Amino acid sequence: MSESESSMTPQLYEDIVEPLVESLYDKLGSWETVEEFLTQLQKMPHQLAILLGAYWTYGEVGNGGFVQYFWNSSGIIAPEAVLGFQALDMPQCATIVERAMSHFGTPYPRNREQRHALIEGADEGWDMFKEGRNIALDQLNDDFFPLVNEENGGFEATATRYVLRYRAAQN
Repeated sequence: MSESESSMTPQLYEDIVEPLVESLYDKLGSWETVEEFLTQLQKMPHQLAILLGAYWTYGEVGNGGFVQYFWNSSGIIAPEAVLGFQALDMPQCATIVERAMSHFGTPYPRNREQRHALIEGADEGWDMFKEGRNIALDQLNDDFFPLVNEENGGFEATATRYVLRYRAAQN
């Protein structure tokens, strides 16, 4: 990335990426079931659906870590987040999300209640997943936080480049 591209990225991110992702959220609308969510998600171009996954994960994990991400409804989009980080050329971030998802078994449960049941059914229940109590997820937080801001120039820079390439390909 050139110096001029680097200096423009924060403003471009705010002007281009954030409004695009907000419009994608709006297109998802309200959904009550995994099936409704997937139906809405599949109406989006694949490149944008996986960008949404990475963006949502970036924000939610950055806000409260993987525990909050999986406890909240946002965990529904984890599979797309992996694909999104891969598409953004952030393979280490994708691997961390995959490792976090592996705590829930295969196939990964998109359904929030199923994730809750797995958390509550763990030997120590929800306490096991709380900040500071789940060493494995806490370590993944510690690995993810700096990496998402560094790998391939950091999430905001690489997401901006991704959206600019996507838009150029559409014209």
